Amino acid sequence: MSKKTQPIKKNSNEDSPEEIMRKSIENSHKSAPCSRRDGNCCAPKSANISNKDKNTYQELGLTKNDLIRALKNMMMARYTDEKHLTLVKQGKSYFHIGGSGHEAVQTAVGFQLDSSAWGWTYYRDLAFVYSRGFTPKDYFLLAFGKKDDPATGGRQMPGHYGHPKLNLPTQSSPTGTQFLNAVGTALASKKLGTNEIVYVASGEGTTSQGEFYEAVNWASRDKLPVIFCIQDNGYAISVPKEKQSMGEGVGHTFCCYQNLKMLTFDGTDYLASVKAAKEAIEYINSGRGPVLMHALVERLLPHSWGFP
Repeated sequence: MSKKTQPIKKNSNEDSPEEIMRKSIENSHKSAPCSRRDGNCCAPKSANISNKDKNTYQELGLTKNDLIRALKNMMMARYTDEKHLTLVKQGKSYFHIGGSGHEAVQTAVGFQLDSSAWGWTYYRDLAFVYSRGFTPKDYFLLAFGKKDDPATGGRQMPGHYGHPKLNLPTQSSPTGTQFLNAVGTALASKKLGTNEIVYVASGEGTTSQGEFYEAVNWASRDKLPVIFCIQDNGYAISVPKEKQSMGEGVGHTFCCYQNLKMLTFDGTDYLASVKAAKEAIEYINSGRGPVLMHALVERLLPHSWGFP
């Protein structure tokens, strides 16, 4: 006779998910002293955004309908991920790479930007492109390689979103190339006086690529209207970020770039993400420079189909 299974007791000293996220945000600026000589280090004073002060949605200028719209967008992205993954397992599609766990920050930024903004997305940005007007039909036209795919007529891989009418250029598979494209778009926006904000995104792992450093340096030097949205889920494919990046990662490395506003926040908290997005857009519209949004998120699926 088998022994009755005993319930697993939770360690009373184990941190809650909220506490783990809070410590991650605090630690993102701890590992090394600030190199800024004028004493105006932005990290400890203004870089961290949380909702611990319990900003209500009304204080952020949102309505109940705004919250419902955001929830629908996030759920649509999550259900699309789940459905596509099922189709791949059934042999009806050939590749999947998902954004489950990243939906809150993507939805927040997407809904705060106006329709003129450009989006240089990456493969986990499904909730962002949905917030810009991309549809499930567009998604599955891409996933199945159909000729009516709005970006490339079915010639792109799944997860490589694009739509000319929505200012969403399609991306390339090598990670990091989108940063230089985004900065070029922002430079054109500034020279032409169109005042179009450019959103560009990646995971933490891609910030090790040279293109990212070039892009941040150029955008900061020329005060370009770019939002660098780094969605940090703790891994670069299967490599933990502490083995991929120096210090505590991008949240510390770039905290004191001149003209660059650095915001670190819980990207799974929708209100904290809205607050960060509003602050980023206000800063860019003032002409002071670009913003690096360091959103701490969770990756709820494998890196992609075929990876652990």
